[in-house]
Amino acid sequence: MSNRMIAAAILAGAALVPTAAAAQETKPTQAQYAATARYALPLAMQGTIDFCRPHLQSNGFFATNGSSLVKRYTAGKDKSWPVARDTLVKVITSKDKSSAAFITALPDEALKSMADAFIPTLVVEELNPKDCLIAEKIVAQLAPLPAENVANLFGVVITAIDKDEARKAAQTKATSPKAAGTK
Repeated sequence: MSNRMIAAAILAGAALVPTAAAAQETKPTQAQYAATARYALPLAMQGTIDFCRPHLQSNGFFATNGSSLVKRYTAGKDKSWPVARDTLVKVITSKDKSSAAFITALPDEALKSMADAFIPTLVVEELNPKDCLIAEKIVAQLAPLPAENVANLFGVVITAIDKDEARKAAQTKATSPKAAGTK
């Protein structure tokens, strides 16, 4: 399981991390990623727990502590919604310009309902049953931390991923035949 997969699986990063091209245009800040993570954490965790439950032991962390962790992380998540909303709109519209008018015109509650539905779904799409044990171990290690700390950690990780992808894209562009002036 790659570092990027771990972040994506827990945070639904597939929706949050822009592509390298989109990142050059508009890239959320670390604080925006953290706020989005704070909102998404309980949704992503619930999606992970639901997906992994049949693949893990009945006395494991998800089975014994998962529900209480989701409940603890759910408390206060709505305070992050305004920044999370703006970040999600920024990322979605940077990936798909044709959706910009539709997404920005949605009433707040409609977009929130969509986010609440798609975040757990994106997590499940990224997970493989063989990833469940490592996801459970990661969540168990993060569980003692307050939700804000975990969200801030994801903000740091996703920002680092963005910077690494932008650096790799710049290197690729600089070493491409077009950049060298050859055909």
